[in-house]
Amino acid sequence: GTRKEDAIARVRQGMKAMLRLGSAWYDVAEQIRAVTEDGLDPRNFILCTDDSHSETLVYEGHMDRVVRHAISRGLKPITAIQMAT
Repeated sequence: GTRKEDAIARVRQGMKAMLRLGSAWYDVAEQIRAVTEDGLDPRNFILCTDDSHSETLVYEGHMDRVVRHAISRGLKPITAIQMAT
């Protein structure tokens, strides 16, 4: 799932939620709200890419792009870096 509620459900069931930002998949903005609004532990969330086109990698970046996007959605910079590593 791509909704905030899907991420919350995964974490509450003991799983990690993967928040993806790729050329074909964008669910970071919605699911990051589980951390920024609902206060869930960011250690249970993973920032990752998914199906990134080569042009996206060259012109926008890879994991740095995901980290910047998460920060722009209200995540603290250090937390975004922790979630990406």
